[in-house]
Amino acid sequence: MIEKNKYNTLKRILEQTISLLVCLLLVLSAAVWTGTLLGKDFAAAPTNTDAEKKSALSAVKPTDAQLEAMNLGGMQLAEADTAVWLVTNAQNEALGTIIGSHPHTKDVTGFAGSTPIYIYIDANEKVQAVIADKNDETPEYFEAVVEEGLLNQWNGKDIETALNEKVDVVSGATYSSRAVIGNVRMALQKYRNINEKVAPEPMIGWPKAILALAVMLIALIVSLLKRRKKWMQATVLILNTIVLGFLTSQYLSMTLLLGWAQNGVPFVTALPAVAMLLLTIILNFCGRPHFHCTWVCPYGSLQALAYMLPLPKIKVGPKYFRIMHRIRTIVLMCILVLAWFDLGAATLLAYEPFSVFLLSSASTAVLILASVFVILSIFVPKVWCTALCPMGELLHLGGEGRQKTKK
Repeated sequence: MIEKNKYNTLKRILEQTISLLVCLLLVLSAAVWTGTLLGKDFAAAPTNTDAEKKSALSAVKPTDAQLEAMNLGGMQLAEADTAVWLVTNAQNEALGTIIGSHPHTKDVTGFAGSTPIYIYIDANEKVQAVIADKNDETPEYFEAVVEEGLLNQWNGKDIETALNEKVDVVSGATYSSRAVIGNVRMALQKYRNINEKVAPEPMIGWPKAILALAVMLIALIVSLLKRRKKWMQATVLILNTIVLGFLTSQYLSMTLLLGWAQNGVPFVTALPAVAMLLLTIILNFCGRPHFHCTWVCPYGSLQALAYMLPLPKIKVGPKYFRIMHRIRTIVLMCILVLAWFDLGAATLLAYEPFSVFLLSSASTAVLILASVFVILSIFVPKVWCTALCPMGELLHLGGEGRQKTKK
């Protein structure tokens, strides 16, 4: 009997390992079309000589439209260093310097990837313009950063002042705004040839990150209790909704995972979310599935709280759950196929309801859809989680749903 139990345990671990690897390959393959995988550009031709490497980095040279945005239309650029250009006019008079943050800030990322910027510093060593280059951030969030005037916070300041400027993040676009601030600082350090290594920190700051980790620890402890009271689970759901949702916006989503697959996993800057994923995987192998969806997902917690309201319920049987899970599988496969062929998966994923916690920047469509699913969850348990959530399905295929769920 003991030998049989050991065999079954090993078999389960092997099955979960294979499932996890398959899911990992599915996500990584969805990032391949971008030409960048885990932060490595494999689409570009290999560069071996210094001249080739310098030429490759010259591809980040600002366009004519970007020069116009910096009030430098028609000016001439001469490359002085890696992603550094001297600006001159038609009379060959020196006007200043443009710095691109692209090669200097690989470890400074937003929610979905890098957020490179250009800085124009005039001949008097004062910042005259900061503009954003192309990035993979969700457009609504990055537009909030621009509309709030974050890029103008350094204008008119000398280098020393700009380096020490305390700039507040934009509410509702924390990841994107912190990434922009980090890019500006690193680019200014490049200009001053400051080789100071800035210790990485979570995008939401250490106090909020520690608070988010503490809430996850509470959820873990309660989930491991053999005899837990209803008020304990309700407390965890409330903490998840308030802290992991509205206060820190820490959750796992397909948008986040695809961004990590493309740009690499920012272990420190996205510490709470990374811890959430690792904890979920570890607990799967320990025979405790569904940890993320049941115990730490803030949107799942919000739906669960809605179902606790003392209102009439719609009784549904096992057949309903089987049908909904099939639909959820189809949704995940469709999103992956769209991502594989670059057919607008990012646009579709922009409507994942998790961003509802970013009230100041969430789109109207997301607010409406997220509210609809919460209202439906008053009568039927966790409608979004059961029927549509691609993140939940990916975790299920990766081993979270390998064990029989208790209803």
